[in-house]
Amino acid sequence: MALGSRQRGTDLLMAQAIYLLYFHPAVTFPGPKFAADTRALPMVPREAAAPIWGCRPGGTKRSRLFYSSGGHGNLRSLGQEPRAHIKTDLMDFGAGDLGFIWENDPAKRKAVAKKILPAFSSKAIRQKESVVQAYMDLFVDKMKELGSRPDGLLMNDWVLWLGVDMAADLAYSRELHHLRDGKTYDFVETILTTSFPGTLIQLAKKMPLIGLLAPLFVPLRVLRTIPAVLKTNAAEVHARIIDKRGKTKHPDFMDYMISPEDDPRSMTKKQLVHIEQVALQLFVAGFDPPQITFYAVLFFLVKYPETRAHLTREVRDNFKSYEDITPDALVQLPYMASFIHETLRVHATASNGMPRISPGAVLTVFMYPRGY
Repeated sequence: MALGSRQRGTDLLMAQAIYLLYFHPAVTFPGPKFAADTRALPMVPREAAAPIWGCRPGGTKRSRLFYSSGGHGNLRSLGQEPRAHIKTDLMDFGAGDLGFIWENDPAKRKAVAKKILPAFSSKAIRQKESVVQAYMDLFVDKMKELGSRPDGLLMNDWVLWLGVDMAADLAYSRELHHLRDGKTYDFVETILTTSFPGTLIQLAKKMPLIGLLAPLFVPLRVLRTIPAVLKTNAAEVHARIIDKRGKTKHPDFMDYMISPEDDPRSMTKKQLVHIEQVALQLFVAGFDPPQITFYAVLFFLVKYPETRAHLTREVRDNFKSYEDITPDALVQLPYMASFIHETLRVHATASNGMPRISPGAVLTVFMYPRGY
C-alpha cells in the first residue's frame, strides 16, 4: 500500500512538472526552465547560501543568497527603519538646481509636484486643447503645402518641430516657429547635439576618464553657442514670469509655478534658477515623448497598409471635413483608440529611468546591498 502511494505521488509530481515546463500558459515567457517548476525553491534547504552577482552602473557587487522568514514578497530593510529609494545625482549637470523631474530630494520634489499637478487636471488640459489644435492644424497645412514634393519630406524633422513648438508654448508660452519656418533653430539644435555628450558626463560620475571625451562629440559651432542659447532661454523664462505675467494668450505651466501672492521681481537668483530648470524639464518632457510617438504612428501606418486603410475608412465615415475633427469626436472612434494604444504599447517612448540608491533590503530570497 505504501509503495503504491509513493508511486502515485511520484507520478503526480512528474505530471505536474511536465505541465509546468511545457504546457503552462507562461512557458512562452523568457527565463530559466528551472524556475518554471515552482517547487524547486522550497526544496532547497533554508540554510543554503550561494554567491550571486548584482549589476549596477559602476560595476558589480557580490552578495549572498539567503531566505527571508517572511515568505514570498517579504521586504526587510537592513537598517532599523525602512528608507526610501531616492534618486541618484545622475542628472546633476551643475546648474545649481535639479528642478522637478531630476530632483532627488523627496521633500523638494513633493513641494514642486504640489504646484505642477493641477496643470494636468481635466479642466486644465481642456484649456490647452486650442493650443494643441493650432499646432496640429499648422502641421497639416504644411503637409498639404509641401507633401507633394518629388523628393518628399524628412518626417523626423517635421514631427520634431511639431513637438518642440507645442511643448515650448505649453510650458512657458515661448513661440519657437520651427513649423512655420521649416528649420531647426539654435535652442533645439543645442539640446539635440549635447544629448550624447550629456550621457558621457553622466557616465563620468562612475568613470571620470570618460568625461574628458564629452567635448569631442560636440561641434565647435555648438560649443560656441551654448552659453548664448542658455542665456537666451533664461531671459525667455524671466520675461514670461515677470513681463508676461497675466498677459499670455493661453494658460501654461508657469501659471502654476508662481502663486498670485508671489512677486517674481523680488525672487532670489536661486529661486529663478529653480524655475528655469522646471521650465526646461517640462519643455523636454513635453516634446520628446510626443515627437517619438508621432513618428511611431507614421511608421506603423506606412508599414501596415491594411491598418492604414481601416483607419482612413473610419475617419472618413465619421467626418465630412477636416474642420469637423475635434478631440471629443475622436474619442468616439474605437479603431482610432485601439491604434493609438497599440502604438504606445509596441513602440516604447522611453526605456530608461532615473536610477535609485538602494537602502539595502532583502526581497524574497535576494539580499540587495546598500548603494547603487
